[in-house]
Amino acid sequence: MIMKHIFDILRPIHLILLLLVTDVVTNVSADNLNLPSLQKDMSERSLNNPSYVVGQYWFRRLNSSQQLINYPPAYDYLKDRLDELLVYTNLQNKHIEIGILNNSISNAFVIPGNHLFLYSDIIRLLDSEEKLIALLAHEVAHLDAKHYERQQQNSLQEQQKVLALIGASIALALTGSDIEAGSALWLGGIANHSENTLFYSRSQEQEADRIGKRYLQKAGIDDSAMNKLFQSFSKASPRGEQSEFLSTHPVPQNRASDALTTTPPTSILLKNESESFHYFRATLLVYRSLLDKQKHSSLLTNSNTKVKNYMVALHSWLAGSTPIPKEMIENLDENNPFESYLKTQLYIKNNEYNNALTLIQTKLSLNPENINYLTLLAQITHSKNNLAFDTALDTVLDTDTHQYQKSQIRDSLIEYYKHTQNLPLSLAYIAQQKFDRGKTKEATAHLQRAKQLANTEELNIINKIMENIAIIQKAQIDAGIPTEQ
Repeated sequence: MIMKHIFDILRPIHLILLLLVTDVVTNVSADNLNLPSLQKDMSERSLNNPSYVVGQYWFRRLNSSQQLINYPPAYDYLKDRLDELLVYTNLQNKHIEIGILNNSISNAFVIPGNHLFLYSDIIRLLDSEEKLIALLAHEVAHLDAKHYERQQQNSLQEQQKVLALIGASIALALTGSDIEAGSALWLGGIANHSENTLFYSRSQEQEADRIGKRYLQKAGIDDSAMNKLFQSFSKASPRGEQSEFLSTHPVPQNRASDALTTTPPTSILLKNESESFHYFRATLLVYRSLLDKQKHSSLLTNSNTKVKNYMVALHSWLAGSTPIPKEMIENLDENNPFESYLKTQLYIKNNEYNNALTLIQTKLSLNPENINYLTLLAQITHSKNNLAFDTALDTVLDTDTHQYQKSQIRDSLIEYYKHTQNLPLSLAYIAQQKFDRGKTKEATAHLQRAKQLANTEELNIINKIMENIAIIQKAQIDAGIPTEQ
C-alpha cells in the first residue's frame, strides 16, 4: 500500500519533529489544559471556545504553506456551495474558513473551530458537482457533530500527544516539499483517522456520512451522491492512485454500502451541473498540473472548448508566460466570474491598465462590494479609498468576511503603503500578514519597529493591530496552546 511506504519514509523525520514539538507541549500540564466545551450556546467561532482557538492557531500555520492556492473565484465558489449546506446544520456560527492547497494527495479535512481544507488533487476524482457537495457535507458533519470536542473530552490524557503530533505535521507542511503530500492527513492533525485517538474513529466517520446524507436530502440533492463519492475513491485505488481520503476514512466498501439509499429522492437540485463547478474543477486541475507536468499534462484537456481555452490561459498566467497573446485575453468571457477575474489579471500582466480598469469598473458597477475587484482597483490606482479595511482587518473576529478576502485587502494595503513610501504602516500590515501565517515573533518585531517610526495617526492603527494579536495570544495561552514562533 502506498500509504505504508510513505509512512516508512516519513517515520524518522516525523519522530525528530515530534520530539522537538513535544519539548514545547509537555510544558503544559494536564491540569491546566482547557478542553473544548460542548455547550450548545457557545459559538463555534468564539475566542471563549478553546476548540476555535486551537483551530485558528493551526489554520494560520497552514496558511503559511507554499502550496496555498490564491485564486479568489475558486474560494467564492467553494464558499457558496458550503453556504447551501450550512443552513441545514445545527452549527450556531455558520461560517466556515476555507483553504485550498495545491497538493499531490487526494484529500479534504476539517480543523476544529469551523475550518476546512481541500487539496487540489482530490478534484480529479470529483467529476460531478454532486460528489463535491457530498464531500463538503461529510466534512461539515464532523464539525456539526463536534467530533473533535467529543473525542478530546473522552481523552484528556491524550491532549498533549495530539498537540505534539499536529505540530509535527505542520512542521512537515511548512517545508513545502514532497513530504507534505505524504503527510496529508497529519496536516489536519485531529481530522480523519483512528489511531492513538488523534483522528476520528470509524463510528464518527460513519456518523458524518449519515449526517451528510441528511444535509443532501434537505438541500434537495439525491443523497446517493455520498455513495457515488466513495465509489470514485474506491475505483482509484486499484490503479495505484491510492486516495488519502480512503486511507484515513476506514472501510470504504462498508461506507459505500452504508451510503446507499433505497428511498427515491423527493427532488434533485442538480439536474444540470452549474457552469461554475466546471470552472472550479478546471482551476484546481490547472494548479495540480503544475506540480507534475509530465504525468498530469493531460489534465489540461477538456471537451468543453470554452473551459479548455480558460485552462490554457490560466496555465499561461500561472507559469509566468509573457506577454500573454492578445487573442487569448480577448477570448475570455467577461460575464463568467472565473474568466473575468483571469482576464483582468492578464490585462495587468500585459500592462494594459486602461483595459483592466474598464473591466474592473464594469464589475464594480454591478457589485460595488466585490472584494476581488476592489483590491484589483486598489492595485492599479494605488488608492485605498474603496477598501473597507475597517471591517475586514481591524476586528478580532469578523463573521462576515472570510480570511481569503481579508488577505486580499491586507495585501492591497501593503502595496499601497509601499507605493506611498509609508514605512510604519507598510510594516504594520506586513506584521498582520506574518501573524496570519503563524509567524508571531516576526510580526511582533515588525510592529515594534513600526511604532518607533509612526506619527500619532499611524500609531492608532499599529496599536489596534497589536491589541488584536494580544487578544488572540491570550486566548491561546488560556487554551494551553504552545507559544507561536
